Amino acid sequence: MNLQSAVYAKEINNQIQLHNAIICVDFSDKMLEQIPNHSKYECIVMDAPEFAALPRTYNKIQAIA
Repeated sequence: MNLQSAVYAKEINNQIQLHNAIICVDFSDKMLEQIPNHSKYECIVMDAPEFAALPRTYNKIQAIA
């Protein structure tokens, strides 16, 4: 998630009461450091193919390249 996507996700989170944290994935820890340290966000340092291989279930996805 790039910084523009993070701003978008933050605004969505401000307007909609989500039941789960927004998962923010990037291979750059420096990029993820720009996201507020809050329980509304789960930050994961990982590249996209590695993350996609994880056994997880999602109900909403926003992918930004």
